Amino acid sequence: MAEAARKAPQGMNDTQKQDYLAQAERHVAMVEDRIACQKRIIDKLAQAGQETGCAVSMLHALETSLHALEQHRETIFERCKT
Repeated sequence: MAEAARKAPQGMNDTQKQDYLAQAERHVAMVEDRIACQKRIIDKLAQAGQETGCAVSMLHALETSLHALEQHRETIFERCKT
């Protein structure tokens, strides 16, 4: 990664950097909550003998989103160090 890409955006003060990181943390937490909810939905569907394919597909999409958000959060964290 180029040096410029590792730095926080120009003009961001420490408070703004922390706010940006906090927002990323909230997004990760929201998706983690949604994943937990989706797993409960899948369990209920399975217990009722219903098809779970669509719900499992949604779970996989949520997990992929979580991974991307975690990577984004890490990028923000690294940029906030500078």
